[in-house]
Amino acid sequence: MTMLRLLTLPALLLFLVFSLIGIALRNYGQGLSPRVIAFAADVPFQSPLDEIWLMDIYGGRSHRVIRGSDIGNVAWSPDFRQIAFIQYIEREPYLAVIGVSGSGYRQLVQAPFGTPVWSPNGEWLAMSSRTSFGDYVGLYIIRADGSDIQQISQRGSDPVWSTDGGELYYLDIDPPGYSVNAVDTTTFEVEQLHHIPFPFLEGLAWSPDRAWFSYVTRNYGNRSLHLLDIDERRERIIASNTEPLLIVGWTDDSEKIIYSDSVSSPLVTVEVDNPQAREERDITFYRGQVIWHEASTELVFTAWIDDPARYEIFRVNDEDRVFRLTDTVGHKWDITWWDFGQ
Repeated sequence: MTMLRLLTLPALLLFLVFSLIGIALRNYGQGLSPRVIAFAADVPFQSPLDEIWLMDIYGGRSHRVIRGSDIGNVAWSPDFRQIAFIQYIEREPYLAVIGVSGSGYRQLVQAPFGTPVWSPNGEWLAMSSRTSFGDYVGLYIIRADGSDIQQISQRGSDPVWSTDGGELYYLDIDPPGYSVNAVDTTTFEVEQLHHIPFPFLEGLAWSPDRAWFSYVTRNYGNRSLHLLDIDERRERIIASNTEPLLIVGWTDDSEKIIYSDSVSSPLVTVEVDNPQAREERDITFYRGQVIWHEASTELVFTAWIDDPARYEIFRVNDEDRVFRLTDTVGHKWDITWWDFGQ
């Protein structure tokens, strides 16, 4: 039996994609599973040109997917074969999709959308629409081939799909606060899951299993980190103080949430079922976006470099050693990743 016959379809797909993006698998010999991140970067001195890159965070091999005008809001498809993003062309925003090899570029629709969100089966993209004043005025879904665009809610922001794809969860203004809603993607019926009676809301982050909705409230100088149990509609306060609280995100297994008091404070990891169980990781220099992988407790994050001024991407291993992954002028942002070791 040939090697190709021995490969399962998913394994063959991973092999083909890796061949396309030119990222070597040589790290397996060192006991390290390749992990690929996608990120956007600007092109210095050639504004408004931007790029989307893929990079193996262990081997350092990288591949530029696309260079174009004003690119950002990067989102992987569930099968990791495509990337959706927002691109400005002649000052007009477009939702676009491209294959990870750099082929198959297509513009789906022209509209001022936020970051696109793939449905679990990869057939749909959900977006919230914004006015020129920054107000979110509606939720839309569109097929990944650009057909069948539908408005499913008149208002709302920060959409995320339920695990079965049958609902979209989102945030809506509901004076004197906000509401966490669910809309059926077939019937468009809306259900309010929770009302948040605070005037200021920050740092929204859904757990990967969609069981928890986390956010930070700001009221009279005090900030609190809240968790909402979607099934039982119970709320839990994880932390409260007068300093900024920044939600970094969730571990892949949805059992822990990560936050910090500021961009230069230690990262705090809290167990959802045991809030007293906390761990701190001290990353002492200015950082921006952080992504996390629980399987190895590794972090990848952006940090500000003063000379010349720019954001670069770094990796932190289990022993809190820091490795710089990029070292070029220009900013790096919108990091997402795909773990080939899973």
